[in-house]
Amino acid sequence: MRKMVKDNHEIVFGPNGQGHVYKPAPYHSYKAAERKDKTRWVDDANFEFSIFNLADVHTGLPYPENIKVIDKRWMNDDGKGLYAILNQGKNLLGQTGERLAFFPIPRNAQDPWHGYPTNSQYIGDELVEHWYSINVISKGIYRKLLKHIL
Repeated sequence: MRKMVKDNHEIVFGPNGQGHVYKPAPYHSYKAAERKDKTRWVDDANFEFSIFNLADVHTGLPYPENIKVIDKRWMNDDGKGLYAILNQGKNLLGQTGERLAFFPIPRNAQDPWHGYPTNSQYIGDELVEHWYSINVISKGIYRKLLKHIL
């Protein structure tokens, strides 16, 4: 769901299946001016929201094909936010080669989420193991992520 907030013309998405609202940060937009301290998405706000949902919206139930594995949100091991990866890491998410996205938990529960393309510097092993167990990533990408070189 997409709606326009009329007072300042900003785009806000949601709530999604987890009840979360997503608000793209203009400085991470694919149309934003280049800044050394900010990564930029390769596509529009709809793309951002779809990547956020990929990480956020899960059932919390066991997978039918493997009941030992839970369909859980892609929360990083440190609990500070969600990570996402698309098409086994084959697709670029950021304009400077980033293949992952990070969505930090908002400071206040009622605040909207936002996210940005990133590298694998801070991704946790438990999340990488989970992705591998549900075939989100290949063995090669799994090894690279464990070494933080994707």
